[in-house]
Amino acid sequence: MLQQKLLYSVFCCNCAVEEVVSLSLNSMASIKKDIERFYLEEFIRAFNWNASIISAGNDSGKEPDFFVDLAGEKVGVEITQLFKKKNRKGNPEKAVEKHNESFLSHLADTYYGQSSIPINISLLSRNALQFDSIPGLAVKLAIESERLIDKQKMRIEFDNSAIAHIQRLPESFRKYRRWTFVNDHVGFSKPINIAILNEAIVPKYQKIINYKAAVNKVFLLVYADRTWSSGLMHIDSSLLVEHGGFDSIFLYLYPEQIHILANQCIQADAAEPRR
Repeated sequence: MLQQKLLYSVFCCNCAVEEVVSLSLNSMASIKKDIERFYLEEFIRAFNWNASIISAGNDSGKEPDFFVDLAGEKVGVEITQLFKKKNRKGNPEKAVEKHNESFLSHLADTYYGQSSIPINISLLSRNALQFDSIPGLAVKLAIESERLIDKQKMRIEFDNSAIAHIQRLPESFRKYRRWTFVNDHVGFSKPINIAILNEAIVPKYQKIINYKAAVNKVFLLVYADRTWSSGLMHIDSSLLVEHGGFDSIFLYLYPEQIHILANQCIQADAAEPRR
């Protein structure tokens, strides 16, 4: 759940009834870098790379996202994310996920302002989550949690068509707030094709000249987070793309598979998934 905390704990959607949090561009860039570092570290572990992160690159466009020590050699790694849905305004599904995570964060704040009983919640709803419903939800959660003993579970239906599965946790889980909105973690898995990959990869080709002025080798890591509906994607068969100057291009379907999409040093038939 670390990536969930990094991704959303500071976000707040633009609803008239909620407090809007204004973040500086520097803060947003720092959050993005933390997220990318997480997925890079997970990739290094999953791929059994003999590698460790040295430092983050600057955002001037002349350095890759990270510098990595790969078996004693300093190399660069550029990172980009794939989404199941995307339009000219960005990723609508991810925007909804951010809204829901902000909703849960506000709900947890309000609940723990009324109750000291730690609980875990899995929330489902047929309708969009509205911030003006939080006070009422928090009151009902506080009342119902009093009826539970440690580790006991309960199903609660709310007037706004939302359903919560709650569990009372031991006191050691003080103010536990890794609550989930189930709708954001289920859905259909979209097959990845060359067009989807090229949309993410091709814009990176023009940057490789700058990157290789800083280091001799640069790798591109494309990832999709399959633990979120917005990143629930799969590959039906091996796919290859042009390397565009990158020494290798990897597709990381977090947390399950790694596919080699391009590699200047190996043959095409080596592009098999790593599980």
